[in-house]
Amino acid sequence: VRIFKKEYQVTPYEYFLTRKHQLACFYLTETELSIKQIAAKLHFQNEYYFSRFFCLRAKIPPNQFRKKMAKLQI
Repeated sequence: VRIFKKEYQVTPYEYFLTRKHQLACFYLTETELSIKQIAAKLHFQNEYYFSRFFCLRAKIPPNQFRKKMAKLQI
């Protein structure tokens, strides 16, 4: 853990959570998967837990994030 933190400046768990959030953003912007499908793909217990995780990280619910990003891509 110390070597990892020294190399990446974050704990392995924080790195894992950041990576999970990045994948969630990718799935929300680049696919038509439902929130429930994305939650399952990222191994969350359910879509509600995924939504809570996403809101804490992005400060916006996943469905609003998807709509916002779709408007930016047009």
